[in-house]
Amino acid sequence: MYRTIAQARWKPLSLLLAGTGLFLAYLLLKPVPSAQFTFGDNLLQGALEVVGLLLALPILLPASTREQAETRSSPRWLAGWTSTGSIVPLLLTCTLLCYVIGQVLWTLNEDVLHLAVLFPSWADAGYLGSYPFALLAILLLPQQRLSLTSRTRIAFDTVITMTGVVTLSWYFLLGPTIQQGADSVLGQLVGTAYPLSTLVLIFCLFLLVRRNNAPAMRPVIFLLFLAFAVITLTDTIYDYQELHGLYATGSLLDLGWPLGYLLLGLAARALYVLPQPRRQVAGQAKEGEGTTAQPVLWQILLPYAWIPAVGLLLLFILQHRDDPFLVTGVVVGAVVLLGLVLMRQFVVMRELSAAHEQLQRAEQQRARAYEQRLEALQAEQKMSLAFEQERQLNSLKDDFIVNVSHELRTPLTAIFGYLELLNDHQGQLDDTLQATFLDQIGQGCQELMILVEGILDATQVGQEVSSPQGEVVSVAHIVHEALAACDPRTLQDYSLHVDVPEQLTMWADQHYVRQVLHNLLSNVFKYAPKHTGITIRAVQDKASASHVCIRVKDEGPGIPADEIPLLFGKFVRLKRDLSGNVRGTGLGLYICKQLVEAMQGQIWVESAGKAGEGSEFCFILPNHEQGSSSSPYYLPPRQGGFTQVGFFTAPPAAAGEEGKSGDTPETPSGGAPLDPAHKQPPRVKYCECGSPSKDCI
Repeated sequence: MYRTIAQARWKPLSLLLAGTGLFLAYLLLKPVPSAQFTFGDNLLQGALEVVGLLLALPILLPASTREQAETRSSPRWLAGWTSTGSIVPLLLTCTLLCYVIGQVLWTLNEDVLHLAVLFPSWADAGYLGSYPFALLAILLLPQQRLSLTSRTRIAFDTVITMTGVVTLSWYFLLGPTIQQGADSVLGQLVGTAYPLSTLVLIFCLFLLVRRNNAPAMRPVIFLLFLAFAVITLTDTIYDYQELHGLYATGSLLDLGWPLGYLLLGLAARALYVLPQPRRQVAGQAKEGEGTTAQPVLWQILLPYAWIPAVGLLLLFILQHRDDPFLVTGVVVGAVVLLGLVLMRQFVVMRELSAAHEQLQRAEQQRARAYEQRLEALQAEQKMSLAFEQERQLNSLKDDFIVNVSHELRTPLTAIFGYLELLNDHQGQLDDTLQATFLDQIGQGCQELMILVEGILDATQVGQEVSSPQGEVVSVAHIVHEALAACDPRTLQDYSLHVDVPEQLTMWADQHYVRQVLHNLLSNVFKYAPKHTGITIRAVQDKASASHVCIRVKDEGPGIPADEIPLLFGKFVRLKRDLSGNVRGTGLGLYICKQLVEAMQGQIWVESAGKAGEGSEFCFILPNHEQGSSSSPYYLPPRQGGFTQVGFFTAPPAAAGEEGKSGDTPETPSGGAPLDPAHKQPPRVKYCECGSPSKDCI
């Protein structure tokens, strides 16, 4: 903004520098005789002050700036003077005009009429008339609105500062001026008015310092502060020199007045450059209305600085026993100053309390905004998660359709091929070959039925496992029944090891446990190479004595670690199986998980992912009746060299796998031989054994 003002007003700035430089050279060089030097001094002062007046006049503004007045709401007769929506430029122009009139009259009396008595005169009326307009201009400057407590505190700061200035000036300037006085009452009044006017300028400076202005107004405030600072300093030195008879026209002090009023004219002109400052400040006032001012440290300490200053003055005059008239004025000023400071303390405490409450409200609003933002982020995350789940589900459906289509097409192709052969060579085939074809057709139909039932069971398992029929069952008996339900020809291809204590019992639905074991063994038969070992163990769980752990271990290719977390999902198959020869729907392990959880148990897999080391599927079930809660048992972390998977609820992905090979079924140490026909196997609804034997249907 300062650069904008300088770029837009480089011509007035150049004129100001040139004029003051010329006047300074005149005062230093004194190029004319002393008789004409005083006249030239007064004439140059007046000329520079007229330049300041011209800078403040709107008639010299650019046409674009003057046209803005037509869009304002000000009366038409003020439009040319208030193109910024404020009468401050008009008041500053009146300030300059009054001082120019006073300077013209002074020059006329001193250098043209050569009056013997120059004080008091009509020139003093012009000089003194400029101060009220300057005060009004400062008071009417646009500013941000503050709370009542802040405005009260600023008012106290202003009064305290003025009291301190008056008290100090009373002893050095104001009191002696009143005492010395003039020959007439009018002279005494006018002589007293000059130091009082200087106090008015000091008051204006303090107001400029304490104002809470918008950033757009700061260049104008800076110019006004410089102008009033120069004028105040010049008037103070003049009053002191005049009091002691030291002032003479033609000194460097005369440069202060034209410089100050040139800066004042430049500040008035800068107000026209601002783009509708009133609207900008008004808009900010609405935002800052009712707020508490936040002054800087030096502004807070400034009112207290007058107490030690006045105190030192009191000590000085009491030691020197000066004029009682001056001492009385200083004492009264000190008492008033102390009373004002005490009253200000009460206002400051109220302001601090209001600021604390405002800070608390702001903190609460910030906390609410943070909570709302957090809720929005959580909602966004939930939406993203739901979208991702929907995307995965759609992808899963597509993969399932492709997989099932392939799985259904394989047995259908075989059935269709054998039927075509039977139809084309009807009556030409011997009974053995015809029986072989019919047997292959039966196996294909059996595979189709298993696939279809697996798909239907997966859609209904969530409802069907909701209320298992729990009872105390023998773990060894359940394991034997599960093995008996498998095709004996398949069992003969593996080395089977069963290690289940006969006395071990658990609380479970025996049909569900058989289905889980059938599905696990089905995976073993699919993936484990023939003539490898299969181990079924059941022990009391180490993590919890109230649970039984059943483990089915094979020596197959293992499961990659990155696919283990997805293994128990619906329609999940391993990546290597999608392009392999092993068929399946990816529902077996998903059904196992649902059934085990329905019995308040937990299922997981341990695998190093290395070929030959295989996988070990484990599930735990309570050994006695649990509460009605459907929450699954929590499995503590287990130690060991295997990759551990606990209780999975992740979306489906890769396919299930397990299995090993072996030779003939063996019995555990000390146990009875295992009879495949131990008991008529019940119909296992969720079996995904993969064996063509009708016993698995």
